[in-house]
Amino acid sequence: MIEATILRDEGRIYGFEILGHAESVPDGQNDLVCCAVSVLTENTVNAIGRLTEDTPVREEVNEEEGFLGFELPKECSESSRLLLKAMVLGLEDIAKQYEKHLTIRLKEE
Repeated sequence: MIEATILRDEGRIYGFEILGHAESVPDGQNDLVCCAVSVLTENTVNAIGRLTEDTPVREEVNEEEGFLGFELPKECSESSRLLLKAMVLGLEDIAKQYEKHLTIRLKEE
């Protein structure tokens, strides 16, 4: 199962952590849930890097464990917050369809 943790400060998103693998199909087949989560999260990281002036304070990847940790300064721009909100909307849509394979939790600082 993939566990997505959304990092917030006073209700404002400033980062996320993704951990695990969906395991929604037998080994050797393409796992669409994993692919969808990867595309959403990696695109968000790339978009923030290319479209905003914000610099991450943490960007950590461990492909074997299925881990991606990404944090911006808590005072990041509205543009970055909007991109992060859009990512969360996409994750929520995936979780609605594949609740056995993706959970989302909010972590308030």
